[in-house]
Amino acid sequence: MVSAVLALTLEPGASAPRVGVGGLPRVAVVSRGLPILSNDTELQVVGGRLMLIDYGRGTYRSAGGAVCRVAIVDPHSLRLVSVATGACDDPALFDERVMKVYRLGPPPQGALEVHIARISARVKAGYSLGPVVFSYEQCSDCWDESVQGARSLWIYAPFDQPIQRQTRGELFRISLRTGRVLERWSMPSMVRVLLAVDDDGLWIAPSVDTGGPNVIYRVAPGMRTPSKMLALAAPNGERFLIARGHTVWFETLSLNPGGPARLWRIQGTRVTVRGTAVSGDAPCTNADGTGAPGPVPVLANGTLAVYCTVIGKWSAGVGTLTQNVIRVVPERREQQQVATVTPPPGSYDIAGAVALNGSCYFLDPPTNTPAATPESRSRVPSVAHAAMLFRVTPR
Repeated sequence: MVSAVLALTLEPGASAPRVGVGGLPRVAVVSRGLPILSNDTELQVVGGRLMLIDYGRGTYRSAGGAVCRVAIVDPHSLRLVSVATGACDDPALFDERVMKVYRLGPPPQGALEVHIARISARVKAGYSLGPVVFSYEQCSDCWDESVQGARSLWIYAPFDQPIQRQTRGELFRISLRTGRVLERWSMPSMVRVLLAVDDDGLWIAPSVDTGGPNVIYRVAPGMRTPSKMLALAAPNGERFLIARGHTVWFETLSLNPGGPARLWRIQGTRVTVRGTAVSGDAPCTNADGTGAPGPVPVLANGTLAVYCTVIGKWSAGVGTLTQNVIRVVPERREQQQVATVTPPPGSYDIAGAVALNGSCYFLDPPTNTPAATPESRSRVPSVAHAAMLFRVTPR
């Protein structure tokens, strides 16, 4: 693939990338350190507003009963506009009407219980917490996955019982108005799945970390059973799953060493691009399949692109030294590295990635790094670093 070096607006320490020629827009990358220090900071877009969420003492993804802090961010300057504090169970704090809430169940198993919270003027707290929808024994591969679309909250649970000895999963469709379970389907058990919603329903795909079954499913309101849309030859896994309108794009990667990345497109319910090889070898994949950010679709100037951030240079005992921003343009069957950025010292993951107004935003969470020398380590065990927010904008 022919490439050229283009100048970018980058923070100190960032380098100019190689990008493909042929009319693709350049990107500008800006960043800002944040004043919020927390072990669990997330990034979301709700109602067209960019939000930073600090779960405080609530455990990761299970903040039931804790106090949360939500900051509204100016998407242009990346400065905090306002900060609100309240119950992590309160949907209003997050500009939601209905949302999923985790609680830890009673001993001896202490299974993770999933409830639905909804705003309510009838109670003093301003919200109510519904009964347990489902529960499961928590593990790194056991997290449920959820997505909003078609006036519904869709939740896929990889196990249909609290103890992980089951071979079935469950899919729930929750009303975003009432918080009630509208429909419930039995499905194969799949861990670390990818979810997307378009005008044709919910799409469920195995990620590169799922293992199997290697089948793309579609479920629409009113369907009696999920539909098997496409079976892929093993070993393969989906790097990303993007759905909008009546079009679904996803990319597969052969798990065999040196296997190529391939793009697929489903329009309506018909496969119209079947495993076309992608030019460029920069990986763009879901970070770890456990709710960490994966690739996000950005529509700018009529061009749909998928952006993700992956680890660049890594140092044992130190963490990530650089991160690479990757862009995939499905219609052109191209993917390139478009920027390299420097995360906070000690970074090892990305806390959130979202799209808003034609830009991609991603968040490196706060970190703690060891002191530089054994002598100083005895006096100062670690150094705290604030979170950093990045914006990537096509130019």
